[in-house]
Amino acid sequence: MAKSDRNVMWLLAAVLIGSAVITYLLGGFALSFAQAERKYSPEILPIEKDEAHLLALDREALDKAYKDHIGLVFGVWMKDPTDPEAPRRAGNGARNARKGYSISRDRIEEREQKLKESKQ
Repeated sequence: MAKSDRNVMWLLAAVLIGSAVITYLLGGFALSFAQAERKYSPEILPIEKDEAHLLALDREALDKAYKDHIGLVFGVWMKDPTDPEAPRRAGNGARNARKGYSISRDRIEEREQKLKESKQ
């Protein structure tokens, strides 16, 4: 077998192994994304003695986290405002932040309702 034939075989083997690794990794990422797409509905936390105070802190923390994330998304966009993809990525980041905020706010409201019911 000529040296060039061996080089071609090694190159082909490297490409096949690389393709297999990439396929494996992408499959794992696809599975992670599929699992994340399922609706997240954690168990509602038990009522604690300081529940009303904790709920107020949760609301404040949620608002702050949302503002911080939107600021981060905007900041990343402004690092290179000439990037034609930046507005789309910023929009996706803002949309994800709104979705997360909405889900979290719903869970806080569920806990508030549970607290009201426990006091009756």
